[in-house]
This record gives sequence, structure tokens and C-alpha cells, in this order.
Amino acid sequence: MLHALSGSYTSSNIGLTQFLTKVRRAFDRAPTKASTFIKRSEPVLLKRTETDEWEEGAQIIVEGERLDIVLDNCARALYFHETGKKFSGAAHVITAFTMYLHEEFQANINASVATATAYFEKHARKGKNPDVFWYKFEEGEKSAIFLMCFYSSSEVLVRLTKN
Repeated sequence: MLHALSGSYTSSNIGLTQFLTKVRRAFDRAPTKASTFIKRSEPVLLKRTETDEWEEGAQIIVEGERLDIVLDNCARALYFHETGKKFSGAAHVITAFTMYLHEEFQANINASVATATAYFEKHARKGKNPDVFWYKFEEGEKSAIFLMCFYSSSEVLVRLTKN
């Protein structure tokens, strides 16, 4: 997850520093890690939101299912942290820091995260290092929802549905 989040186009300078140092060292020590993590890549131009400048980058295709499993597990761990109870229902993960190749699907992802962000606006951020990770949580009768944010702007929405 560190590899995908820190290298994401939505990542802050903290995340990019992690990618260029820690992740690069991991790939140098074990080159097969890079080849199993990255299915393929292509050069692209990226626009930095912080500086409004264009720079060269790479579109990296990763194992989305694997990433969703890790994020699902993060939400379950946070649920336990919040409630003291283990969650055993289904989870639905929406990653706003990844790009989808289908325009309508991407628009639906963006709209879902924007709706959740607006809903959670008045909720306090939780987490000890908000520059790296914070989350917001609400539990209802039939579900629990998490809005998680990594490296300042890589957002994830996870809905846990109770059995």
C-alpha cells in the first residue's frame, strides 16, 4: 500500500519523498517486488495541484484487488479501534487516488467521494499524524463508513455493511 499511495499523483510532498527514498530502496534491494507490484507503466504528463506545474511521470497499473484488500483490512482495524468489536460483514472500497480508464465510472467515483467529503465536513479528523494519515468515521444501524486520507489528498471511502 505504501508503494501505491506514496507514488500516487494525489500524494503530497511527504508521500513523494517516501516513494523516492524508502520505496526506491525497497525496489533496489528486491527488484522482484517492483515487477510483482507494477503490472505495466507508461509515461504521462502530470499537473501538480500544489504548484499548478506540469511534470513528467508514469502511469502505473497495479493490482487493484490487492490494494482494495489492504484498504478493507485498514477499515476493519479502525472499526475495531473505534468500537472494540470485530467487524465481520462485507466491505466496499472506493479509491479516489487511482484513475479508472472508463470516464463515466471515474465520474461516479469522484461524485461518491465528493458526497462523502461534504457529509463528513463537520466531523473531526482522527489520527496522530494527519500529514500522513487521517480518517473520519460514522456508524449507523446497518453500516459503518470511513473516509480515509493518506498523504494529504489521497482519499479512500470504505463502507462496511453489517450482516
